[in-house]
Amino acid sequence: MTARIKSWLFFIILCIASGIIVLGMVILNNNVTKIGIVELNGFLNDVNREESNIDYLGMVSKFKLQMDLYRDTIDQHEKDKKELRVAMAISSYSDSLLIYNRENFTILTDAVMFVINLFRVILDKPALSLDSENLTDNDLTLAYYYERNYYYDKALDIYDRTLKNTDSDEKKIPIILIHKAFCLALTGRMDEARALLKAVIEQYTNENAAFTAALLLQYIIFFQQEIDKTKASDASDLEKSEKLYKLIAYDDAIEILDSMLVQDEEQKDKIQYLKARCYEETGEKEKAYEIYQEIIEEDGDSEIAELSNNRMLIIGILDKQLERLKELAEENNRKIQSDGFSEILEVTDQYEETADESFQDALIEREIEKGDEDKPGEAVETFVEKAVAEIKKKEAEPTAAVQPTPVNRTATPRGTAGEGRTPVPEKTVVSEITPVPVQTPPPNLDQVKTEKEDGSYLITHKSKEGISFKIDYYSKAGVLQYYIEYIYDYDGKIVGVVKKDDKGNIID
Repeated sequence: MTARIKSWLFFIILCIASGIIVLGMVILNNNVTKIGIVELNGFLNDVNREESNIDYLGMVSKFKLQMDLYRDTIDQHEKDKKELRVAMAISSYSDSLLIYNRENFTILTDAVMFVINLFRVILDKPALSLDSENLTDNDLTLAYYYERNYYYDKALDIYDRTLKNTDSDEKKIPIILIHKAFCLALTGRMDEARALLKAVIEQYTNENAAFTAALLLQYIIFFQQEIDKTKASDASDLEKSEKLYKLIAYDDAIEILDSMLVQDEEQKDKIQYLKARCYEETGEKEKAYEIYQEIIEEDGDSEIAELSNNRMLIIGILDKQLERLKELAEENNRKIQSDGFSEILEVTDQYEETADESFQDALIEREIEKGDEDKPGEAVETFVEKAVAEIKKKEAEPTAAVQPTPVNRTATPRGTAGEGRTPVPEKTVVSEITPVPVQTPPPNLDQVKTEKEDGSYLITHKSKEGISFKIDYYSKAGVLQYYIEYIYDYDGKIVGVVKKDDKGNIID
């Protein structure tokens, strides 16, 4: 009996021991696999930094899209969609390389790592690390994020700091130099950018970086030549500023736009939109999104308003500091109902369905929080809350007939310098106490047709003296969308403006 108990006891102990050994082997194998993933991740990141084809795509596509826009082979709607797709492809690819999470590791992993690194030292191989604290790689990840979001000065500071780091991998230097040249070009320092790219071509003749540098150099030379031609041309200020924006000469474009006198409502919107695009491209996004929202609030039915809201959406998607703008853009689109907006949102949703929180996201958010400067996210929170509240307030107000009233702004009187310009009045409500005597438009007004690039057009009804009384806005199919009536007193001064739909109902 005793022998049988002993044999059973031995069997049970043997089973338990076997189970412990098998479980230990599984755990050990699991941790070795995790460490192998760490090593593979490091290798993939090194390949990405050395070859960086996907990130070179971001720089090349930026110039390519701007050139296509300048040559009118694509319009702004198409450029916005392509720009977003490229930015998301780069971001998605970068996230895919960061395929491990430090929180999944255990104490045993650290112990196994210690043993593996002991043997690696004996074999004269670099030690592995479970932490994603490679300062150079982290710096470059952050710099690439700033670069993609037009904070070029911040990116340049990081590139300069990384280049001064004596521990930097030699293979990363040409990549950093190319990105630095790209940022210099986008901030108007074309000569410095060309010098850097030429240095990369001369020093790294047969490497992938040299081919990319040569391609970017060709773009920069083309843009510089076209910028010089545009500045010397006899084109109108508006045409010059639009071309300079497309040629990435943002500061030059803003300088011209700031000096322009507004002639009509359509021109005012275009000037404001171009100014906002230049501000956005130079990292002054608070100025940009404030102008975008102003355009949308003043005339949500215009094509410029659609483009402005699309830009607001794209900023909110790509810039982690300004995510709330996406919410505002969606609120705006409830009124605008833009197909282009829906297409951009569809691209975004497809990306977000496959993208998980990554180390890259955490790194960027951590670095942004560490910044001492004013947080853009705090300003945009207040802005979005006020704008959304205003939208909801207007939606809740009953629709009432709105009549114009005298305003402080003075229009060009008849027979004076500047005849023929259409004033841009402020939108106000007439005082019921003090009616204003207004002149009646003469019959048989001259009709001036102005065609727009998208095929739509407008017809301006002017008196013989050149005073505009009415502007009809037609779709490209020739259907009247809405019209604007300007009202003048007997002295030739504008006292108001009324916007009506195609049936004559007052809109604003």
